[in-house]
Amino acid sequence: MSKATPPIRFVDTWPMFEDGPKQPLPVDPFDAMNAVAPPSKELSELSHVTELPDSSEEAEARAREVRASSAPPPAPEWKRAAQSLIAELQRILRADSATLDQQRAISRAWAAWTLAGTNEGQVLRTAHLVVRAHEAIHQTDSARRNPVSAVSPTARVLQAGLPSAVRDRIPAERVEQVVTRLQLTHDTWRAVVEGTAELLGWTDCARSHAAAVVCAAMERRGHR
Repeated sequence: MSKATPPIRFVDTWPMFEDGPKQPLPVDPFDAMNAVAPPSKELSELSHVTELPDSSEEAEARAREVRASSAPPPAPEWKRAAQSLIAELQRILRADSATLDQQRAISRAWAAWTLAGTNEGQVLRTAHLVVRAHEAIHQTDSARRNPVSAVSPTARVLQAGLPSAVRDRIPAERVEQVVTRLQLTHDTWRAVVEGTAELLGWTDCARSHAAAVVCAAMERRGHR
């Protein structure tokens, strides 16, 4: 990976199409989330807000409109959801414009549909390597005797085995952080899910989308 290549930066939406080589993930796993952090003053003000309704008439009306665009029960939920999504996207395309909130929603949907740009083979190989790393960091005698010194060699083995598209974009420091968390996680299934999600960039994507939604809600309240 070229050192001149800047890490991925979240601005308005997580990148949906990367025509060239994928940008590397940042060393800091919370970088994508921090990129849209509001000023500390706004966070402090949020703790003192007293009038925060659970919903609004506008939001409820919009939810009813979305539900109405789908087939009623007994149609299966996946079909109802698909029809609602199609209706919403077609409406946006007909208008030939989208609000920033709509762009972010499309980005979230696209990330879920495409597994944030990964495929099943990459997912399975990464999960396999995470299991191996978890076993190594917990079961080998040397790792038990000196857990701190076992992190770096385990991380190197893990990174070397990753699919090339994954390996080329994740810094070695990030892999060491993943192995350190594997060391603290005794449940194998939890380790596999969390480790795989971190290595594939899913957690970065989820954090950035969540941060954008929270930040947008705070901004709208401030403008009222």
